[in-house]
Amino acid sequence: MLTLRRSTPLLAVVVLSSVTLAQSPNLVTNATFATGTTAGWSLFASPPGTMESRVRNGVFEWNRTGDSSAQASIFQNTGAAMTAPVEARFDIGNSANVRQRMSVLLFDADFSDLSACVFWLEPGAPMRTYRMRSHPTKPWANASIAFYAGTTASAATSGGFLRLDNVSFAANAPGSDTRTDCVDPTTPPPPGGAESASLVLNGTFNLGLSFWQTYGTMTSAVAGGVFYFIRNPGLPAGVIFQTTGASVAANEFLTARFDLGNSSPVRKRVTVVVHANDFSDFAACTFWLAPGQPRSPYVMRMRATRAWAAGPLTGATLSVYGATVGAEVWIELDNLGLTRSPGAAIQGTECVEPLETATLPAADTAGQASRLPASRPAAPSPVDVSGLPNALAGGISWVADASAPIDVQASLDGEHWLTVARVAPGADWAEVDVDLSAFQGEPVRLRVVYVSPAAASAGSRVIRLRIVQPPAPD
Repeated sequence: MLTLRRSTPLLAVVVLSSVTLAQSPNLVTNATFATGTTAGWSLFASPPGTMESRVRNGVFEWNRTGDSSAQASIFQNTGAAMTAPVEARFDIGNSANVRQRMSVLLFDADFSDLSACVFWLEPGAPMRTYRMRSHPTKPWANASIAFYAGTTASAATSGGFLRLDNVSFAANAPGSDTRTDCVDPTTPPPPGGAESASLVLNGTFNLGLSFWQTYGTMTSAVAGGVFYFIRNPGLPAGVIFQTTGASVAANEFLTARFDLGNSSPVRKRVTVVVHANDFSDFAACTFWLAPGQPRSPYVMRMRATRAWAAGPLTGATLSVYGATVGAEVWIELDNLGLTRSPGAAIQGTECVEPLETATLPAADTAGQASRLPASRPAAPSPVDVSGLPNALAGGISWVADASAPIDVQASLDGEHWLTVARVAPGADWAEVDVDLSAFQGEPVRLRVVYVSPAAASAGSRVIRLRIVQPPAPD
C-alpha cells in the first residue's frame, strides 16, 4: 500500500515496495478438448445443420456450411461473475485450402455487454497462440467466450477446417479497463515513418453528408457539424460510410479516429469497421456508449492482412454501424479521420476508448498537454519505477486543471494500464491510498492521467504529485 498526496510544491517522487501478481484461474472447463465437447462447451448453428464439426487429436475443428447469413459457433458460459478486465488466450489454425475468418467474443451470457475480435487465417495456417484483452463495461453475471466461423468453407469443398485448442479465459487485474486488444502473432513490426494525411474527406460534416453515404435501417440528420443517427428495426443494419478508393498494401497499418456521443437515456453500442470496400479484408471494434455520454474521442488501429486494390469497389473504407436498435435519440458522430500509420506499434487490432491515453514525450510535456482539447485525457512520460524497490524514481511536473480529478495508473509492461487511485480535485493536500496488491512480486510502472484544459487559463496551475511510502507500523 502506498500513500499519495496532491499539492502544489515543486516535488514529485515515487517510492515503491517490491510486490507479486497472482495468477487468475482459468474459467474455461475442458480447455484442451480432452473429453471432446461433452464437458463445458456448447455448439450453435443457425439455421440448424449449417455447421460441421469434430474433435481430432485433442483439437476442435469446424466449418460454417451455410451462406453469409448463417452462424456456426462453439461457446462456453462459465457462470462466473466478472467486473475486472479479462484476457483470453487460444491456439487457432486453418487446415483448409482457402482463407478463413474467425470472430471471437467475450461477453455476458445475455449479450447485454460484449467485445469482439476478428482474426484472418491464411490457407494451411498452423496452430498459433492468439490473445484477446478486454473488459466489461457493466458487471457480467455469466462471463462467456465464443468462437464463430466467419466464412463459408465446407470441408467437402476445401478439404479442411478452422481449428481451436488450449483455450484460457481469466480475469486480468492489471489489464486496461478502457481498451480491447486483438493480438495476432502474425503481425509484423512497424516499418516506421510519419502518419499520413487523412484519407477521409469532410470528417467534420461541415459540408453536410458530402463524400459520405448512408445505407440500411437508419434515421439520421446533420446539425451543427455533427452527424446524428439511430438504428431502426430490421435489416440491413444502418451504417454511414465513406469509400476513399485508396489502395492499401498488405500489412499496412491504418488508424481511425472519431468522436462518439450518446444523448439518449439508454446504453448504445456502435461498431466501427475499417475495410476493403468488398469486405475481402477488415477489422472491427465495438464501443459501448453510456446514457447521456458527451462526444468523446475514440481510436481504432488495425492492419490490412492482404492488399486492398485502389478503386471505389475495393479501396479503403470507413464504416460506422449503429448496433443497438432503438428509437431513443441520438448517437452522435464527428471528427472522423483515417490515416496510414507506419509507425504504430500494434500487435493486431486496438480499440481504444476515451480514458486510454497516449504517452507524451518528456520534452515540452506541459506545453503539449495544455494544447490538447479539453475532452482528451493527457499523460506525461510514465514514471518508471521498475527495478527500484524502496528508492526514489525522480520527479516530473504537469500542467493540469485543479478542478478536475487526477488518476494514478499502474502497469507491468508500460502498454496496458490499470487505474489504482483517483485524486479528488483541489489544490490542498489530499491523502489517497494506492493499492498495488494486484501486482505482488512484480515491478510496476506508475503514471498520472488528467484532463487538460483546452488552453491556459486562470483556473490552470502546475500540479505536483508526491507518492510516499507510509512508515512501517510500530
